[in-house]
Amino acid sequence: MSANGANMVTSYRALRFFVGVLGLALPPVLIVGGYFAGDGFLKTLSTYYHSESPLLRGYFVGTLSAGGAFLVCYKGYDSRDNWVANVAGFGALFAAIFPTSMEDCSPLSCAEMAFSNVHDISTLVFLAASTAMVLCQFRKTGTKPMTIGKAKRNCVYTFCGAFMLVGTAALTILSLVESNIPYILLIVESLVILAFGAAWLVKALNPWESCTAFASPNGGET
Repeated sequence: MSANGANMVTSYRALRFFVGVLGLALPPVLIVGGYFAGDGFLKTLSTYYHSESPLLRGYFVGTLSAGGAFLVCYKGYDSRDNWVANVAGFGALFAAIFPTSMEDCSPLSCAEMAFSNVHDISTLVFLAASTAMVLCQFRKTGTKPMTIGKAKRNCVYTFCGAFMLVGTAALTILSLVESNIPYILLIVESLVILAFGAAWLVKALNPWESCTAFASPNGGET
């Protein structure tokens, strides 16, 4: 590999690490920070846009904007990789631009309702595209043979992607049906974002890279 190629790989790993850290940090920073800022526990992560703390509001919008911008600019292994990342990125950016509403602070204006609807749809698009990226794109090997290390990483991607898929479906249902479980939307959304961050962190750190033995179809080594 040339020096330019090696530098590009290093840069992409750094950016993937950046996205992973953003995902892992977002739920705990908002929830813990909001509690100490006097917000208590809010309904969803998105409602922290209306936090009593302008720092938390800025952190929420900044995290979505930074993560979305990276995904829009992300260049994957093929055109499908790029397309899925771009869809996820624009979903995150639109979710940052159009805030959700505080439903208990009614009545809502037509603009607030429209913004909230755009936010909800954008969030769903981001989560769905991110799930497809982790569950499908991250697990590809391209023209390279499957190694033991890659197989282990694929297990992580499969777990995270499956969790994101189930969590996104649950969020969609729970947003349409009233639930008596306290903070259920906040809990599920936080776990989905944590799974997203974990998958990107594994993609960046590339663990088990030294396990270069090829994996045979029956799971052994060849």
